[in-house]
Order: sequence, then C-alpha cells, then structure tokens
Amino acid sequence: MYGDYSDLEKLRADLVRDTLRQLMRQVGEILKRQSEEEPRQVPSSAEILAEMFAELAELRRSQRHIQSLRSCLRSFVEKFPRLERAQDAEISAYLRDLSQKVGPRRRDNVLSAIVQLSRFARRRNYLPADRRSAAEAIRKIKPTHDVQTWTPAEARLLLAYTSPRWFPFTVLSLFAGLRTSEIFRLDWSAIKFDQRVIAVSAKVARKIRISRLVPIQDCLMAYLEPDRNRVGPVYPLNPKTAENLRSKEMQRIRRLTGLGRKTNANRHSYASYRLAITKDYGQVALELGNSPRMVRENYNDPKSEADAAAYFEVPQVLDNLSMPLPLEFVNEQNCSRVRNFSRRVVDLLTSEIA
Repeated sequence: MYGDYSDLEKLRADLVRDTLRQLMRQVGEILKRQSEEEPRQVPSSAEILAEMFAELAELRRSQRHIQSLRSCLRSFVEKFPRLERAQDAEISAYLRDLSQKVGPRRRDNVLSAIVQLSRFARRRNYLPADRRSAAEAIRKIKPTHDVQTWTPAEARLLLAYTSPRWFPFTVLSLFAGLRTSEIFRLDWSAIKFDQRVIAVSAKVARKIRISRLVPIQDCLMAYLEPDRNRVGPVYPLNPKTAENLRSKEMQRIRRLTGLGRKTNANRHSYASYRLAITKDYGQVALELGNSPRMVRENYNDPKSEADAAAYFEVPQVLDNLSMPLPLEFVNEQNCSRVRNFSRRVVDLLTSEIA
C-alpha cells in the first residue's frame, strides 16, 4: 500500500542529508561574513564611564550621586583603561589593595560603583552577557558603626547658634528627619500646618521616589509657626550651592560652639528619639522613607523616654523673636541683624537654664 519500505528509508535519508548540507552552507556563509567584517570597537573604560554618567543625568540622578560615582571610579578607570581586558584576579587584587588604604565604608562604596559600571557595560554589549565581574562576587564588609546623634542639650545649642537663614533647615532635619536633598527641594506649600503633616512627594524624595507624610511634632510646629504664611521654595537655590553654603554654616557653628562633626546627626537623632517614643521600627521607617531594617541597623542610637521628651520639648525661648526670611540677609546690615538675633537666643537660653 505504501510501497517498498526500503524506498521510504532512502527518501528519508536523502532529505536529512540535503537539509544538513543546506544548514552547513548557511553556517559557512555567516562565518565568512563575520570574518570579513571589521571587528567591533569597544569603547575605553573612560568612555563607558562617560556614557553611564550621561544616562544617569538623563534619568535625573542628582549631581551629588554622579560626583560620588566619579570619585569612586576615577582610580579604577585609570588602573583598567580597557574594561573588557580586566581579569577577575586583577579586580580582586585592586579591591584588596584598596582595603589597606581606606575605611570599610569607602571600600564598599567603590565596590558598588564597580559593579554598577560592569552591569552598565554588559547592558550596552561592551562586555559579554554571561560575564560577571569579580566585583559582583565579592561581598561587602558592611562594618558596624556607632550611630551619631545629638544630645538634647547639644540640639538646643545647635539651634541657638544657627543663623536665621538656616533655621528652617535645622528644625526640619532635627524634628522631622528630612534628608538634606529633600529640604533643598521642599516647598512651603508641602508643610500642611492645619493637618500637622509634611507632604514629601516622590519628586522631592528622589532618593527613594516614594511619597510619604511626616508628622509635625509640637516643637516643630512652634519653630515653624512664624513661617506659616510663607510661599515658594524653602531654599530657592541650586541644591549644590545650598549644600556648600550649609557646610560653611556648620563650620561656623562648630567653631563657635565646640560641637564635634557628626555625620547625618540631625536625621539620626530624629529617628533614635522617635523610636524611644513609638517603639515601632515600621512607623519610624515610614516617616523617614526607609525600611525597618535600615532604621534598625543604621539609624538607631538607643535613647530613654526621658531624653526623647527633652529632645522634642516645645521651645519657649523663641516666643518673642521675629524670624527674618531664610535668605534675606546678603549685606552687612542684615548680617548685623543675624548677630543680634543669635545673641538674643543665647541670652534667653542661658537665662532659661539658670
């Protein structure tokens, strides 16, 4: 019915042979074309880095973030000018040598930056898709460190010597825990005095890009009450300019008061004292725009309830003081007003303590 079985087998074998010949011919043509094409030019490490920075700028990452990456990767790019030729053993040796020169946190920052650069290069097909950098296999040190905070007395001293220009910044960071970058993007309209919350939008909280509501504590309400009717940006300055001016302000305060340098102490203080009151990592994490784990590991300097009550105590010394606009003093006459204001605050604070 179907003919000779041997004829079918022969026909099948002929089909398979013809198909294999056709496939081999196509593969040969592809290999020939690839061999005749110019080899693909992979950019240098410096050029790949520049592309990554350009992409980050398009994604509206902060200049501070980009500058931090530039600082972390400058020596790496000089050491490895051709990223595709960098061997895993060489990268591991580079990180081991770096650990002898810098602290654990700096070393981990450099490690993260190298991983970010390698992943960007793979995404742009500058590195093979299946090649993982040695940096991606190295674990971070994640050193334990003391969380730096202010005592209630130190916080009052900081407030007493803060100039009117920076008073809103100081109270928003001390008693609302806002990030520096958030305060520099904040508008007065975001401070809902009647609702007793600060609406931190995703546009303001660019680090996490998640909106949140921060409660206005009684003491913060008292400090900001004179500014209830203000409109516009809290600090109408370029964020980088504002950050530089803020650093100079802290240098001045440290010089006058003897207070030590404490990294991120305002935000850490808010978190630590709020934890003493709420006993709730989740609640404080929500107010800070962080995870409970991050608050537990990096923001918690255990405080007593009594210290927390003293820290958030409603102020009395500013009741009769008229606060100038944050950015209004730019000449000698207004600078004189600032000095007089500071003297009055210190005098009132001293009399209250006595």
